[in-house]
Amino acid sequence: MNDLFGNEYGSGGAVSGTDSESESEFQQKIKGKRVDKVFKWTTEYEEMLEEILMKHQFDFKSATRDFVKEINKEDQQNFFSIDVKTL
Repeated sequence: MNDLFGNEYGSGGAVSGTDSESESEFQQKIKGKRVDKVFKWTTEYEEMLEEILMKHQFDFKSATRDFVKEINKEDQQNFFSIDVKTL
């Protein structure tokens, strides 16, 4: 069976690899050896988040992953962790 987007699914409950990867596993993978730092919200980050949420049609799990990638792509020393609840 296919959903509206042509993705195959069935009653077996199988999910893709990215869906089964926990948030902590995902963030640990992109964190590497960087040091955890407290994230500070700015107007720029709020605008970025709004754009990402619209891009992902308010799918907060997907938006969180995209946002975490964006806020961490420039800094090779520090890592900012954000979870779905924080968004």
